[in-house]
Amino acid sequence: MTRAGYLQWRAELKQFHAAKSAGILREVGYTEDLVERVQELNLKKNLAHDPECQVLEDALCLVTLQHQLTELIDKTEGEKMVSILQKTWKKMSPAAREQALALQFSEREKELLQRALA
Repeated sequence: MTRAGYLQWRAELKQFHAAKSAGILREVGYTEDLVERVQELNLKKNLAHDPECQVLEDALCLVTLQHQLTELIDKTEGEKMVSILQKTWKKMSPAAREQALALQFSEREKELLQRALA
């Protein structure tokens, strides 16, 4: 997949999640203000200035590092993986980075993280 294709897929996925969550929340009777807030979070609006959105981004990054990293490494070339880890790290808050460094990683994962953070 090209970078443009990947970015398009991500944008479409955010839109899908925002619409799906809005439908569910409206169906069970939540206020429109809450529905809109959840959509903002799904769409990552104001990520740099919205503390709740940053917490959500941190959680997504930490889940990836803790539960999906091995699989991602298995299907991704080394230098590409280093680039992915660098981009992930940039999206995380200092507190999330601290939490990430406390996670248990395999030797292979540690080596790639060290290269990414060098």
